[in-house]
Amino acid sequence: MWAVRSATRVSKLLQSPVIRQRISLLRFQSTFVRRFSTNEPALAATQEAPSPTSSIISEPGDEFMKLGLAAFKEGKGEASAKRALAFFRQAMDAGSMAGAFNVASFLLHGIGGEKNAAEAARLFTELAAKGHLESMYHVACIRIARRGADPVPDARTLLERCAENGLKEAHQALGAGHADGSFGPPDFAAARACLERGIAAGDPKCSVLLARMHTRGEGGPVDHDAAFKCNLDASKKGSVMAYYNLGVHYLEGKGVGQSYARAADYFRFAADRGFLYAQVNLAQLFIAGKGVERDLATAAALLDAAAASDPALAQRAAELRLQLAKEQEERQKGVLGRVGSLFRTK
Repeated sequence: MWAVRSATRVSKLLQSPVIRQRISLLRFQSTFVRRFSTNEPALAATQEAPSPTSSIISEPGDEFMKLGLAAFKEGKGEASAKRALAFFRQAMDAGSMAGAFNVASFLLHGIGGEKNAAEAARLFTELAAKGHLESMYHVACIRIARRGADPVPDARTLLERCAENGLKEAHQALGAGHADGSFGPPDFAAARACLERGIAAGDPKCSVLLARMHTRGEGGPVDHDAAFKCNLDASKKGSVMAYYNLGVHYLEGKGVGQSYARAADYFRFAADRGFLYAQVNLAQLFIAGKGVERDLATAAALLDAAAASDPALAQRAAELRLQLAKEQEERQKGVLGRVGSLFRTK
């Protein structure tokens, strides 16, 4: 069976209202973003394409699946995505569960066409009823996102089944659900246990979420040293958000000695990969000349990129750009004043 497994599948789901309820958003304190992040920025499918998996099991629609995967891996933007979606629909019509899952994933994220969350949810629900693990995971996340004030123990049941059958992403969702009360009263001990299992399974998102619990003292005392170690472990597994968090550690000197230069290095890594809060913090370091040489032009470019990624940052970016403009104007006036003084007579 062929299936598309997106490296950004979880991060894109976490951009939904569920994560904005379950994991507090980063906020500005002073001019730096100082909150630790457990939420990766969404990347366009053409930038970070889903990676295909295969097995020796043949199923209806395999040929269409292969064609769809080949089209999507071309990475030629919307045209490739539309072709891939068309092939996956043909696979689905032929009875392929993998084809149906990929169609639902594309509809959920608006890949190859407009988003259709309702149709995606319907397809995931049908597949989950047939025992499709990744669809169970999606159904559970959707139920949590829509739960309102009521707990959803059925989502926990689905996630536990996914975790027991090797879907490592489920450990992070279980940990978050236990911590925020999605399944009932918050249970930080259970949350930590789920995250530890996810870390053992190799999921860096679990390390990042456990780091956040350490910084908040959830399920134990506040422990910045443990949080730093968790984020460092996640960074070694390629987690962009862990790099950002390490930047915050060095910025504040919590869990490690303060170093603006090291903070800039970690923010730069995350900023280069689209993490907008890292872009904002790195811009601030360039403005202040802390850890890097003062560079207003680079700061302005970083702020523009951050504002383009998230409209919510547009106002803050505009304020900072105004500050830059004023400073540049003052510098120009200073230069003109010095030049003019050369021609004055007493």
